[in-house]
Amino acid sequence: MSETKILADLLLNVQAYPWNNVVQVKTLSIFEEILDNTTNTEAYKAEVLRESNACLALAEMASQANYQHNSERVIRNGYMGFVVKLSNLIKRRAEVDHLSALIPEQLQSTEWRLFVQGELDQSNTNNNKSLGGHSRSLPDEEEEEETPIDVNMERIMARFNTYSQLMSQNSYSGTSNDDDDED
Repeated sequence: MSETKILADLLLNVQAYPWNNVVQVKTLSIFEEILDNTTNTEAYKAEVLRESNACLALAEMASQANYQHNSERVIRNGYMGFVVKLSNLIKRRAEVDHLSALIPEQLQSTEWRLFVQGELDQSNTNNNKSLGGHSRSLPDEEEEEETPIDVNMERIMARFNTYSQLMSQNSYSGTSNDDDDED
């Protein structure tokens, strides 16, 4: 795989066609298969990253993180979700498999480090916020529930029963708001 430069070409296609989700998903799937596969050696993973020039290509794509429409409205570029996912994968595998020593020209390059410390960290922070602006906990942090689920379910059922009783009282008292009355 590393001798054919297919992955480098796929990364170029992701960059050339930033809104093509099929290319992004398939390219990410291939990288995941190679990097997360436990039968692949660290040397092979490093060779794939070196030959595909993935770290520097991702840093270059992230330098154009936003897209400006003709109306001058600025939005996130179409491939940024892909860039964040693949970069997080590479970053995680580099730590676990100690790839920095095998390909320092990419994982210790100024471009990659600036990207990881800047755009990637900011994107991860933004992605971990809910729409209300509060940060969600990271997936690897353990969450302890404030209230046991039994208590929550009892409260839900109590509300339902109260609502059900109110509705049944309204139907018995003849106060119906139905518009289905005969004319």
